[in-house]
Amino acid sequence: MRARLDPTFSEFLLRIGDGKQEKNNNDSIRLSSYMIIPYKDNNISLQKLIKVVFPNIEDYPKNLHFMVNRAILTPKNDYVDEINNLLMNLFLSDSIKYYSFDETLDNTEQSFQEDFLNTFTPNGIHPHELILKQNCAVILLRNLNAP
Repeated sequence: MRARLDPTFSEFLLRIGDGKQEKNNNDSIRLSSYMIIPYKDNNISLQKLIKVVFPNIEDYPKNLHFMVNRAILTPKNDYVDEINNLLMNLFLSDSIKYYSFDETLDNTEQSFQEDFLNTFTPNGIHPHELILKQNCAVILLRNLNAP
């Protein structure tokens, strides 16, 4: 998204893709200082990242277009859950909890395995407990109940 809205960043990405961006001795690309958030520790650096990507998050209900044009990408779902929880705590509205319904093929074992099933969060499937707040961004990836 940023590549579309920021011509300088777009040109930088194109130079990388075309192999024209200058590399250092380690065959790495040096990022500009405005693209880097210095690492202090996990919590401080993550809070700083959130503030840089989502400044003044309490004002987003007034300009939802600004909110939906921002994202933090992570390599693992565990990080996604952690960042989502931190972001959710920044919204001032009350939370609403939604629960999934899981069942086993053999209903005689349902009571023993239901709690176990609720601990799984496979890729692309929402968690057993989904917490949402008014004005938080939601991405619907697919409809599992399609006709």
